[in-house]
Amino acid sequence: MEARIIAKGSFLPQNIEIVLSPKSKRQTTGDIEEIIAEAWLEIETKAKNENQMLWNGEGLRLDNLKQENDKLILYTSPSDFKTHTCLGRNINKIEKLGMAYFSAGLIIGGFVETSDNYFIFIDRSTKSISRSRIDFIGGIMDKVNAGNGLDLLSHSYQEIEEEINITQSQIESNTILGLVLCNSGNVIIVTSTKLKIKYEEVLECFSHKHDEEVQDLVKVEKENLANFVSNLGSYRPAALQLLDLTV
Repeated sequence: MEARIIAKGSFLPQNIEIVLSPKSKRQTTGDIEEIIAEAWLEIETKAKNENQMLWNGEGLRLDNLKQENDKLILYTSPSDFKTHTCLGRNINKIEKLGMAYFSAGLIIGGFVETSDNYFIFIDRSTKSISRSRIDFIGGIMDKVNAGNGLDLLSHSYQEIEEEINITQSQIESNTILGLVLCNSGNVIIVTSTKLKIKYEEVLECFSHKHDEEVQDLVKVEKENLANFVSNLGSYRPAALQLLDLTV
């Protein structure tokens, strides 16, 4: 499945509404649930054997969205990490059924730029079960009480602090650029974060504390960003289309 943009615009947080259904609206079948169970057993076994970090936390599923000019409504329902991961790895088996059967798990993350114009990506450690080694800074939306764009940004700040030890006070701005339906059938809320500090200062913060699943940082010069992201593949080139590199 090819990744594609499903919402585009620099949305002000107060113009984003999140509507949460009390029960999951994902369509499923017995065969799909068997796919999830088998994939999770395989992931659990591998994580145990290779000493990887694994847990099945609560998350949000994107059921639908509505965009009207600069306003965005996200219709969501409860989901979990297990479903996001297992269906994401088996999207080829359910793609023909349509998005109602996808995990459509909400993820938030994106471009982080230092004050001296470097873009930062994470290099995952062997503790992570992710198949993507170099990736955006971010993670699965795990707050089922999210109600608006401010809650989305709060989660974005949380991920940035957990993964690279940069606090909100060190951030100049954080903008939601849009949403991309990923190749896995999950959905990433793409952000653009500009820091108040230089890359060397970021490295200093990172050296004192960071997520065990992150082993290093990767810096990319602005003029090389398009080529770098394109080479990462998957949903990331689609996310790049949301970023204005002329600013």
